[in-house]
Amino acid sequence: MLTLSIHLIGIIVCFMSAMFIIAQIKKDNSIADIAWGIGFVIVAWYSLYYCNSITARKWVAVILTTIWALRLSIYIAYRKKGHTEDARYRQWRKSWGNQQRLMGFLKVFMLQGFFILLISTSTIIINCNYQIPLQFSDFLGIFIWLVGFLFETIADIQLYQFNHRPHAENSVLTTGLWKYSRHPNYFGETLMWIGLFVVALASPYGWIALISPVCILAIFFGATIKLTEEQMINNHEYKIYQRTTSIFIPRKPHQ
Repeated sequence: MLTLSIHLIGIIVCFMSAMFIIAQIKKDNSIADIAWGIGFVIVAWYSLYYCNSITARKWVAVILTTIWALRLSIYIAYRKKGHTEDARYRQWRKSWGNQQRLMGFLKVFMLQGFFILLISTSTIIINCNYQIPLQFSDFLGIFIWLVGFLFETIADIQLYQFNHRPHAENSVLTTGLWKYSRHPNYFGETLMWIGLFVVALASPYGWIALISPVCILAIFFGATIKLTEEQMINNHEYKIYQRTTSIFIPRKPHQ
């Protein structure tokens, strides 16, 4: 396990360093968002290869991780097509001044690489354990993952269609899944990692896989959701939306 961890750290550092070089050439650190999903695919398949035994549970973990990660990276790349660097990264670049390259490397690319490894704990634990017959917890985990995948995918499609309307009548999406949660895509992604955690529970020390959903929740509430809400602070429609709609877990809107 220690040797695998060292391998994975080296691989992810090399991968994210390569993405950083591309970002410097293009002057666009938001490339890190596309690299994010690809990093999970690399970790999943390398840990499967390294542990040198194929089981149904391992295939489940690797395939589910790959489907989620590639869909996310492809969606972000498609959404980004024709656009310059994301506003968040532009703001950070300006705030870092003469240290923008060093800080971009450490605080964007290396930090994301660290979280890729941490969140991949579920997949790594599953891949590092030997044959254990599939049981009820595996199918429950797969079901939870599927619900989360549908949530995130549908929410992303609805948001993309909203942002590409020919005529913008309002500035806040309040229909579809977004009627019940201000961040249904993040809720769906969290469900997927809970699902993989449940699959990992059948493995020895599987409880350690709780790191995956806890870490993704910490990222969402400590950074992603916080930044999104702050960017909309002066939007009157969004203030009304905040008062009536759950921030995360979908539920009936308040009156």
